[in-house]
This record gives sequence, structure tokens and C-alpha cells, in this order.
Amino acid sequence: MAERLQTEDFDYQGMVILGASGNIGTRLIERVTESDYPEGEHINNPDLANGKNPINHQHPTKIIAIADSTHYYVALEGISAEVLRASENTRVNVKNLLAEKGTPHNGDLTAISKEITFKINATNEWGGGVPIKEAHVGYVDLTDSRETRILYNEVVNNTKSAVVAVSKKVLGYATKAEFDAYQQSGRVELLPTVGAGMDAIAHLASYPESRESLLQVDAMVSGTNLAICKGLESEAYQKGQVDYRLSEKKITC
Repeated sequence: MAERLQTEDFDYQGMVILGASGNIGTRLIERVTESDYPEGEHINNPDLANGKNPINHQHPTKIIAIADSTHYYVALEGISAEVLRASENTRVNVKNLLAEKGTPHNGDLTAISKEITFKINATNEWGGGVPIKEAHVGYVDLTDSRETRILYNEVVNNTKSAVVAVSKKVLGYATKAEFDAYQQSGRVELLPTVGAGMDAIAHLASYPESRESLLQVDAMVSGTNLAICKGLESEAYQKGQVDYRLSEKKITC
């Protein structure tokens, strides 16, 4: 049986990083461990010596899981900053941790959320309290992989956690029903880089239920809009819901 966690470890936000060994993933790990990690230690940063943390959040962030294209590793108590920053090469640190302690996911990324949920429930049954609440867990997806879509669905439908989708492509892979579920859950946030695009995407998403006739979209300024529109267009086309004749309905993305 695992050792019970101390009460001071209970009040924190948990971050799950998908694509942790990539360029953006390793930089995110460095930013979190330098700025908002409870331990606040980095071997080459004297400003963080003696437990000093430059950002004193009431609920600081801990990285509770990391994953790459083949393996994942979960630690509800938080992966030590000393491990993540064992050397100056964060990518090597992440790869070494996944190689030594990681579990193959074989393309099924729902294994990550299922293990997190299982460990939260199991820790509660052991007594001593839950180390982190499910609602305080955020999945940060730094990939543009189609496979992460099933994880989004698992998180939205079967947990109280949230998803931060960095890549537009993953949302573009979603079906209309899945996209609607993401929006309605309030736990998958979409923020186009061009502010005007927010209304455009909302209109496109609600179009099948509206009484309006969408005649033509001439241009998409935002890359986010383009990715989402491609996904909606593709699904509509496959289901025969869009007629590509100029005299009736046309969507050009």
C-alpha cells in the first residue's frame, strides 16, 4: 500500500502534459517548475534557492503526469522538480523518467485519465483524504495528434477535469456532436487568435440547428477558424448535410 500523503500536499492544481518531451512541452515544464512549483527548485537558478517561490499562488501547480507518443507516467503527489530538472537538458530528463518508470499507452491516451481517476478514488478509500480533487486536474495537450481526441471525450464525459487544447487541429478532428459537447461542458476552452473568429466559429457550430441559410464563407483570417471549419465541413460533407452548389449552400474553407 502506498504511503499516505501529507495534508500540506492537498491544496494544489494538477497539470497533465501531453507531448512533454517536445520543444513546447519541455519549455512548459521549465516555466512551471521555475515559477509556480511548490518546491521551486532548479539547480541552476539561485533565485529559487532555499525554497523561495517567486509566484506565491494559493493553489500552486504540480505536474502530476507526463506523456509522449509512446509512454506516460502518473504521480498524484506531483513529479519532483528535482527529477524534472535533474540536468540542464529537460528533454533528456523527461525521456529518462518515461523510460524508467513510464507505462506504454499503445495509442490509447484514455489510459492516463483512467489511471488518474483510479488513483484519486483509491487514495480516498485508503483514508487520509484525496491528494488532489479531480476538478483541479487540467490536461494540457501540446500535440496535434488525432489520437488525443478520445482523451478529450473521456475527460469531458467521465471526469470533472478540464482540457487545454493548444493545437487547433485536434478540435478540427472532432465531429460536430463532440465539438458541441466540448463547448457545452465548459471544460474545453477555444480562443481563436483573431478575436473576430469567436463569433464566426460559434455561428458555424450552431448552423445546422439555426433557421438561417449559410451561403458562403469567402475567407478565414484566423488559423484557428480554418482548422475548426475544416473539421465541421468534413463531417457535414461526409453525412451529406452540405450541398456544394453555388446556387444553394457553399462552405469554402
